[in-house]
Amino acid sequence: MKYVASCSFGKDSLAAIVARMEHGEPVDEAAYCRIMFDDETSAELPEHEEWIHEHAIPLLQSRYGIKTTIIQGERTYTDCFYSVFQKGKNKGRIYGCRFSKGRGAIRGSKRAPS
Repeated sequence: MKYVASCSFGKDSLAAIVARMEHGEPVDEAAYCRIMFDDETSAELPEHEEWIHEHAIPLLQSRYGIKTTIIQGERTYTDCFYSVFQKGKNKGRIYGCRFSKGRGAIRGSKRAPS
């Protein structure tokens, strides 16, 4: 069996991997899901993106022998945001920031009571 840890490279996911290793539990690989804002810009803060690729991934490999696989979807945030409804009452409109009809949600363009 192969043990793959999901890793955002935040403190919690890194601590979970290190704790498993220190307690003799196997971790064969780390999987990092890279979200892109557009074709060239990561959704991560630039400092965190740099730290992940230049420090964290190499450290997991050298100190713990854990290979990191970077998973990145074909669609970016902007691809999804600007997708156009193909059917229904909103056909032709972009998805954008959708308004929820749930409790406490903004409805349409009305102002909230003051």
